[in-house]
Amino acid sequence: MRELRAFRIIICLSLVSIIYGQDLQWCNNGPITIPDPKWRTVPSRFEIITELISGNEMMELSQAFSVQRDAIATSSKYGPIQFYWNFGTNEQFEVLTAIVNQQPIPTCLRQVIEPTSETSVIQPKSLMIKPSILLGFNHRNENNTLWGNQYIGDEDLRGIPTNKFKACFYVSDIKATVSATYWVSDVTKFQAYLPSNESIILQIDVQIRNDGGRQDQYRYNVFRYTPNPSRREERQALETPAGVYCPNRTSTLPIPSNIPERVSSNSEALIPQANASIFSTHGLYDTEFQFSRFDLWFPDNFGRPQWHHYTEIHDFAVGLSYQYNHSTPVFNFRRRPMTIFEIDFALADCYRALGPGENFSLAVLSFKIGNDKQYPVFQNLNYLRLHIFETLMFTLFVRPIRISNLVVDKDDNDILVTFTLLDVPPRTGPVENPLKEASLDKLIERLDAVINSNGLAFRGRYDTKQVVLRARSNSLNVEHTTARQTIYKSSGPKITGLWIGFIIAGLVIGAIGGFLIFAKLAK
Repeated sequence: MRELRAFRIIICLSLVSIIYGQDLQWCNNGPITIPDPKWRTVPSRFEIITELISGNEMMELSQAFSVQRDAIATSSKYGPIQFYWNFGTNEQFEVLTAIVNQQPIPTCLRQVIEPTSETSVIQPKSLMIKPSILLGFNHRNENNTLWGNQYIGDEDLRGIPTNKFKACFYVSDIKATVSATYWVSDVTKFQAYLPSNESIILQIDVQIRNDGGRQDQYRYNVFRYTPNPSRREERQALETPAGVYCPNRTSTLPIPSNIPERVSSNSEALIPQANASIFSTHGLYDTEFQFSRFDLWFPDNFGRPQWHHYTEIHDFAVGLSYQYNHSTPVFNFRRRPMTIFEIDFALADCYRALGPGENFSLAVLSFKIGNDKQYPVFQNLNYLRLHIFETLMFTLFVRPIRISNLVVDKDDNDILVTFTLLDVPPRTGPVENPLKEASLDKLIERLDAVINSNGLAFRGRYDTKQVVLRARSNSLNVEHTTARQTIYKSSGPKITGLWIGFIIAGLVIGAIGGFLIFAKLAK
């Protein structure tokens, strides 16, 4: 932090040329408090890009200005610095770029704007006033009722006919008197990129002296002046850069109300204990299905150029939580993601990682949808996928987290649907009334019965029309046992009867033979 402060002091000293004892050309008739009729009033929203020359030093300076906020970006041989003022929250931010391990690291410094703060200058304790102060606004971005100027003639500047104005006014927060000379385009002789009757500010020469006798002079060469920029451009210029974290910043967003049953959130946090790294998070909360998911992206602890990804899933309906470490860098790109599918694939990956050995089972199922008339329903593939997903969810009576990785593809005249169906978890956590769901076998049996009864139908859309398509019977790729009575076939009774016949025949033959032998012995 001390190095950053020293860096700022060096820039201040190098850019501010302090002149003692020089006789500046101050206004002889006192301050000018009324704008000249020939002066075109500057609107309360503008952007200006300039070159600031002070002595032998030069830097680029641009300002985006609005009623409650303004921002200044500077670029010099010492590097870029950005300044932001928010008079709605009374905060000032400075974004510096430090080089750490040969990597540019932006750092944000926050200061509270007090009643005695010097906000009309770029840096406190300096005499470099903002362009907005020279254009009729005060140190809190309000109209300066004590500012005015006087037309002093015409002059050509860089080949452009201009009107020349003189201003003399007092800046209260830094207790300094300013004498400024303006060159603006003559709207009666020159019209450039601005609307009619709009002048272009071309150059401002500044002489300034505070009550303590400290003096300075510098020049603003204006490259571009844009009154009333678009709201998008204005917002982009006034907001701090993306990825830059400003500690202790006042939130300007209201606390959300009427939060829906399904909501997602994104956030960033600076963790000082982790090498002052920024942690990015994505959260998904579904109160209807008692499910939440939390994703965390964070930099490598050893400074390597890679990011780690960690996911935690909480299934409150059964009282289980899953921790998933994405050790394999697999990258996904979806042009039109749908939030209903955000919660599926991570839990399916957890089931695959745990496996049947832990009694976490799943099935990859597929079936076909008939499309003999070749309706071009793939024109609205997302609509078809979403309706198939919802139909399966309501047909099977399961939560959407059990259906995942749904893929829809062509198969000749049919539509091939493939998806992953999760089994119920083998155990539940400390939940008083855990959710009771059908097992994987029961769900497959139910799905097969509905498909074979020609009762599974889906809606497709193309152009402005909707069509109903049905799943083909016997197209489910998984066989199962049913509740029908099973008839067992066996040859055992026939063999038993044959043996009994042989025994009876032997007894009869033996009895007859014994009777004949006994008769012969009796004679």
